[in-house]
Amino acid sequence: MDKSKPLGVYLVTGFLGSGKTTLLKQIATSHPDRKIMFLVNELAERDVDGGRLAGVSGFPVQAIVGGSLFCECVAADFLQAIQREVLPRHRDNGLDALVIETSGMSDPGAIGTLIAQSGLTPFLEVCQVITVVPTPRAASLLQNLPVANEQVRLAGVVVLSKADLATEDQKILAVETVRATNPSCRLHWADHGCVDDDILQGHRHQDLKDSLSTCDDNPFTAWVLECPAKCSRELFCQWLDHLPHGVLRVKGELDLDQERVAVDWTPDAWDLQETPAAGEPGLIAIVHDDDGDLLVHLAGSLRELER
Repeated sequence: MDKSKPLGVYLVTGFLGSGKTTLLKQIATSHPDRKIMFLVNELAERDVDGGRLAGVSGFPVQAIVGGSLFCECVAADFLQAIQREVLPRHRDNGLDALVIETSGMSDPGAIGTLIAQSGLTPFLEVCQVITVVPTPRAASLLQNLPVANEQVRLAGVVVLSKADLATEDQKILAVETVRATNPSCRLHWADHGCVDDDILQGHRHQDLKDSLSTCDDNPFTAWVLECPAKCSRELFCQWLDHLPHGVLRVKGELDLDQERVAVDWTPDAWDLQETPAAGEPGLIAIVHDDDGDLLVHLAGSLRELER
């Protein structure tokens, strides 16, 4: 890698629970010979995805929390992470790529504006926007959520994730919907979290100069839920099975039957994986602002699981 050239940036975007972090883990594990640094963005004030990714990445994973990456309120945090962590490592090690995972409601069109306004144009070059779309919900998301539609429209690569959970009709509809929004993107399938090809290739020149958003533009709320000190796996699984409509995402860690467990819940499916304990447990729940009362309900119902 030529350290004198701008560092190539691959922006991984996609709506909440689409499978972005799973994709990043595959990128990290399938390219052990490449010097790839990761930067992850969390809407909540607590980092979850960065900690999980750090275990498989050869380089430290930087996290920007407390808002969307392309919001004016966290732009300074992005600049600080680039100047203090990413660019020094590029000078010292000659990084091959910087992979940035945005929060689920980010408009990728502002990445060029953020780089330009931060004075980073000589140092960073956006190579590709990679958008992850869950196959079972692709049509619904693109038809009902403008931000999901914009994420696909600006993508050079679209990864149709969770193909193993979709019917053949859903797969056909997903392709048709994506193609209607972006006829020229490269399509990849992700089955059980595995992408069918190397997506860190190719270069799509785009004019990504949308305006940065403001905090008022974000219609979603993320809460860190206090976890019960003692809880059984059986009760917690029942809690996950009965999450009310309107909950968009639940993720984090908690202790079940004296074992630390990583939690990953989306409307498509949920999963629990044993994980080493690192810090205090906590769950992040995300809802639309119109469903804000759900967060109080979730916090109360979770506390009731204490045994």
